[in-house]
Amino acid sequence: MKFLTVIYLDKRREKSDKTYPLKLRVSYQNERRYYGIGIDVTKEDWQKVNSTSSNSQLKKIRAKTIQITDEIDSLIKEIGEFSFQKFESLYLHKEQKYFRVEEAFNNYVMQLNKEGRASTAESYSNASRSLLAYKAHLQFDCITPTFLHEYEDGMLKRKRTLSTIGIYLRSLRTLINKAIEDGVIKREQYPFGKRKYQISMGQNIKKSLSKEEVTALYYYDILANSPKDKARDFWFFSFLVNGINFKDICTETIKYI
Repeated sequence: MKFLTVIYLDKRREKSDKTYPLKLRVSYQNERRYYGIGIDVTKEDWQKVNSTSSNSQLKKIRAKTIQITDEIDSLIKEIGEFSFQKFESLYLHKEQKYFRVEEAFNNYVMQLNKEGRASTAESYSNASRSLLAYKAHLQFDCITPTFLHEYEDGMLKRKRTLSTIGIYLRSLRTLINKAIEDGVIKREQYPFGKRKYQISMGQNIKKSLSKEEVTALYYYDILANSPKDKARDFWFFSFLVNGINFKDICTETIKYI
């Protein structure tokens, strides 16, 4: 029986940025299976991707889908007598970029920067560096509860806090959920949760200033209109309006009465 491969836009679930994942569909003997390829596009862009007037980004996507289809067709022909078990054993463990954790982090960091979320992008970059320093060329199907426990132990031995470990692993968890959604790994491979690995919350130790310390800060001698003077003004403004955070101070329009 002849197999058939095609890349299509999976419109079942829209993502937060209005895109949908491209999926590889392999059909054989009236059975169809679907695999993520690590590319997301909008409906509008997918309709334009084969147009001669498409922009450079869409041309890159078209070239990538053609490359993936050709690689898959060659891989299937190498199998000989086809079966999904043979195909998946080769395809899912083949050293391809879109199954590597590093590539997933890089793509997500790029997306965050495009959205203007620089601080979140930096947090994901830090998580990526930490995980890849622990295990180079890390792939999604290698991330098991055992791996996560060993990573945590290794980080603790290097004097990293549970809070830091939790930040890194929550970033990883986001990308694992995306990998499952894209069909890169199966849902039963999800390594987090009860009787698997649970991310520690760490300790959130809140510290407060005494009345005397606040008074000393208020009367501390600082050069007028200097950066330190301005920083102190912002801090007291936040303090006097019940702890408003500094991002809100920077983005909110204050109305004077």
